[in-house]
Amino acid sequence: MIKFTILILLLGMTGSCLAEEDDFTSKSNETTTQEVKTLPMPGSLSPGWWGYFAQTGEILERRRQEAQQKYTQLIKQIPDKTLQATAQHHIDKFVGNLQILQELSIAEADYQKESAPDNFKERYSIEEWLTFATYLQSEKIDVDNQTLRFNRERNEVKLIAKRINNLLLAYMEQKGNRDKKLLPGLEMMEARSSNAVREAQLKLDKQTLAAQRIQLNRLLAFSEVITVRLFADQSALQTIEQALQQLAIQQSQIKIHLSQEQSETIGLLGKNPLQRAQARLDDQEVTNALITDAIIMIKIASLNAEKDLAILLLDDKRQPMSVLQESNEQRIKLSAQLKLKVAAWRTDTTNEMSQVQTSILALALDNNSQQLKKIYKQRIKLTQQALADLKQFELERDKLAILITEIENRIAQQSGNLGIMVNWSGNVLGSLKTDVIAWWIEPLFQIGDTPVSAFGLVRVILIIIFASIVSAMFQRLLLRIAERKDMEGSRASALYTVGRLAHYLILLIGIIIALSSIGLDFTNLALVAGALSVGIGFGLQSIVNNFVSGLILLFEGTLKVGDFIEIESGVTGLVKGINVRSTLINTNDNVDMIVPNSVLVSNRVTNWTLREVNRRIHVPFGVAYGTDKNLVKKAVLEAASRVRFTHQSKRGEMVQCWLVNFGENSLDFELVVWINQEAVRKPGTVHAAYMWEIETSLSDYGIEIPFPQRDLHIRSVFGNSTPNNTDAPSE
Repeated sequence: MIKFTILILLLGMTGSCLAEEDDFTSKSNETTTQEVKTLPMPGSLSPGWWGYFAQTGEILERRRQEAQQKYTQLIKQIPDKTLQATAQHHIDKFVGNLQILQELSIAEADYQKESAPDNFKERYSIEEWLTFATYLQSEKIDVDNQTLRFNRERNEVKLIAKRINNLLLAYMEQKGNRDKKLLPGLEMMEARSSNAVREAQLKLDKQTLAAQRIQLNRLLAFSEVITVRLFADQSALQTIEQALQQLAIQQSQIKIHLSQEQSETIGLLGKNPLQRAQARLDDQEVTNALITDAIIMIKIASLNAEKDLAILLLDDKRQPMSVLQESNEQRIKLSAQLKLKVAAWRTDTTNEMSQVQTSILALALDNNSQQLKKIYKQRIKLTQQALADLKQFELERDKLAILITEIENRIAQQSGNLGIMVNWSGNVLGSLKTDVIAWWIEPLFQIGDTPVSAFGLVRVILIIIFASIVSAMFQRLLLRIAERKDMEGSRASALYTVGRLAHYLILLIGIIIALSSIGLDFTNLALVAGALSVGIGFGLQSIVNNFVSGLILLFEGTLKVGDFIEIESGVTGLVKGINVRSTLINTNDNVDMIVPNSVLVSNRVTNWTLREVNRRIHVPFGVAYGTDKNLVKKAVLEAASRVRFTHQSKRGEMVQCWLVNFGENSLDFELVVWINQEAVRKPGTVHAAYMWEIETSLSDYGIEIPFPQRDLHIRSVFGNSTPNNTDAPSE
């Protein structure tokens, strides 16, 4: 009784919440339903124009006739016949909606159901209880469906009301005279009156739903009484045993029939249309036989459940509770297994019916296919029978579910308080599991026409993570290959390029598969293009620019991982990675610089190792005037030969010493030398090494490195006047 009382209170609270939430016509529209005394004209509507028609009875009828007469006269002034016809259509719809509103205002909720009886019997048999419980369950489902439909309609009415308000704002801001605003005003009036009809119908639906809830509360109270007065005797057990024997005979017969049908369908798939149609007919006969067998199985399970319930009512101690509990669990498993099979049969049968109907339409003009048409008609008849049997299966399965629940409750009651707690916990956990599963698959939002649930979002994330893992494993494999083969720089950079492109490709495929898994249609690229354009418009230009620049760097090959480059700012370093947005450059001071890819594409970049690993450098130095230049050349060439960075080439890449300039204080020379691959990436170290050896060689040969010199000529003599300065004044 406690559970029943709580259930009644919850239903009552739900009804009161429904009454509070659905009073939208008196709250959300109170600003637009105030009394208006004059007929609103379509070309000059005010914000409260609908208040003139928000009436009932004779007032609404009189105003409807007035609107029809004056609006019809008004549109006769429109010179364009096409626009005049369009305006007349809007007026007819508007006036028709007012007529419907008048009829709905005097209508009452039409809900007539058989009320629960007030007089109770002393005892109720299992069959009587089961009949009423099945009816009660159908009423619950009906109320739930009506509630969902009502909530959906209510939300749609609210959305349309918001759209109408937006239309009214746009109408009020529209510039022009009344003639230009006439047609938009009529369109808005039609839309508002249509939504008013939906609001009025929603009021009646609300009253009907409230009556259904009251009826459901009465039925629940009656069900509680029936359950308490439920009884069984030995004659009920005998009746159940006889019914079980009859079902066992039917089951054996259907098994034999099923085996025959399955054996006849083996190898019957032919090549011509007639043979294929006959094969599909035989397959459908097998499906119908399987459905019939499932119905018999569920009926046998229900009868066994009735038998166990009767044993519990008789309090027969010869049957242990553990055995009854185990039998009940087996029935639960059987019901779940058959539910999956039935879902597959329903899908196959629905597809079969659609295919047959299409084929019949294709053969409508063919008079030479009478035999094929006959087979198609038989297939249609079988699919219709199958769908009817599936509905019967659902009814039998609901009946079994009621029996299973009652048996669990009876077992828990006879097991004491601990059993009641265990049963209650099981029911709560089962309900929680059902709610979680329902939330898991319930749509959270929509992308276009595609609903997206929490399960779909998690699936998308998992697929993208899996694609990232696959990409990382592939890049790691390429890295190991490069390390084992000890590849040169060009081959290693090629493997890196392959790895990056494969990374982008794998991620792209993963994203496409992930989004396709939730039903997103990629054939309609307008949605994707629109989202991309909006994203770029809100600040993704830089990201897209850098991403495309990175692809250009990878495909063009002028900049690879392992190259030593110098960017326009003068920074030099080794390219460590070309990523989605930026390129990583490591300088010789072990400083990592992150340079946007677009900078490397649009600005000047010097690649010191693009095609040749060797390069030539110029090391400037100076000696004093009067020094033997041949001696200088000899000393410098010896110095260059001692440096380990000097490249020894057979192609004439010789070390040279050039006299390049007569400076202010020295003869300016340059050591022109080719350096090897190791030295290319160490410009500072290489320059210091050559300068060191040049200074050593010049010192060994006694060649002077001059200092800057300046000559100072002093022309005044202390104590003597300047000879040429005859005009100098005397002290």
